[in-house]
Amino acid sequence: MSGQAAGRALGVLGIDAAWTSKNASGVALALQTKRGWRLARVASSYAAFLSDVPGLDAIRDTSGGEPPVDALVARCVDLGGPAIPSVVAADIPLSRTPITVRRACDNAISSRFGGRGISAHSPSADRPGPIADRLRAAWEQAGVRLATSSTGPAARGSKARGHASPALLEVYPHTGVLALRRADYRVPYKAARARKYWPDDPPDVRVRKLLREWTAIVAALDADLPGTAAALGSPADLTPGERKAYEDALDAVVCCWIGMAFLEGRAEAIGDADSAIWVPRAALAAG
Repeated sequence: MSGQAAGRALGVLGIDAAWTSKNASGVALALQTKRGWRLARVASSYAAFLSDVPGLDAIRDTSGGEPPVDALVARCVDLGGPAIPSVVAADIPLSRTPITVRRACDNAISSRFGGRGISAHSPSADRPGPIADRLRAAWEQAGVRLATSSTGPAARGSKARGHASPALLEVYPHTGVLALRRADYRVPYKAARARKYWPDDPPDVRVRKLLREWTAIVAALDADLPGTAAALGSPADLTPGERKAYEDALDAVVCCWIGMAFLEGRAEAIGDADSAIWVPRAALAAG
C-alpha cells in the first residue's frame, strides 16, 4: 500500500539524527487528524521509539545506531500514522550529491542568522558523511524524497491536504526554537553549552536556567502540538547524561514542528537544488 491510508492521520516524523552511529538520535511522531495535531510518540533513541517503554524512560535511552527505516515506518503505522510519513524532518546535512565540504545552504544559514547567534555546523566527508547518504537513500527507497529549493510547490512548503508526495526535509532546530520562543537571538537551550551561556553562574544555577528554557520551549510546542508536555514530562530529576537524551528528544519534537510548518506552507528552503535547510518563516520574519 502506498500514500496515505484511508482515514489515517497525516504524519510528521522528526529525527534529531546523530552524526555518528555510536550516539543516540531523538525521534518523535506528530499526527494530524480531524481533531488537530497531537504528539503520538517521542523517544531519545531509535530503539526506545520502537519499544513500548513509556514516559520519561523513553527519553533516557542513549543507545546509538543508524535509522532502521522499515521499522520506523511500521512503528508510525502502529501509532496511527499513514503508511508512509507525510514528512520526515531530520536535523542532519542531506544532499543529492556527496557532502565533502561546507555547502551553500550552510553559508546561507550562517549569513541569515549569524547576527542572531546561530550558525550552521560544517559537514564533511566523514561527519556525517556516509550516515547522511544512507539515511537519504533509505528514505527515498521508502518513497520519501529529499525536498530542496528546486522542489516542492514554489519551494515554500505546501498546504497539508494538497501535498502530493512524502518529503524528506533537512531542518535546523535552533531556527524552530527561535520561532517558537519569538526570540530575537539564539535561545540558550543546549546542555553542553550551559557553561558558555552562563559563565559566571555555579553549576546548579546553570542547570536551573537550562531547565527553565526547556520548560518554556515545551510549553510553546504544546500549544501547537498537544501531548508534548505530557510526553516529555519534567526534566528536573535527570542526571547530566539523561539531560542530553532529553535534549535530543526535545529537538526531535522541534523537527516535527518545522515539518508541520512545511505542510502548512509556513516554511522556506534556504539553499540550492542539491541541499536546502527548511526554516519556519516566523524565524525569518523576526529579528
